[in-house]
Amino acid sequence: GLASTLIPIFIAFAQTLPVSKETAFGIVLVQSFVVSFGFILPTNAPQNMLCYGTGAFGTLQFAKVGLVVTMAGLALILLLSATLWPWMGVL
Repeated sequence: GLASTLIPIFIAFAQTLPVSKETAFGIVLVQSFVVSFGFILPTNAPQNMLCYGTGAFGTLQFAKVGLVVTMAGLALILLLSATLWPWMGVL
């Protein structure tokens, strides 16, 4: 839900920037990945609430694993933003 709400806003924002269409697409691409990072707390995503509601996981377990997964995702976004996407002409 959050991604479907924010991506059109990012598209409209990127079109106002003084950059090429490919770079604007790259900005929206990065933002769409970042918006979907809801790993730290059970309330960040519906699937997290489903797992938390069963009682199998606690909030502290979500935070521990969520921080690691979020840091890994951040590292991948930074790596791709610095290497692969410029080679493709996206950023």
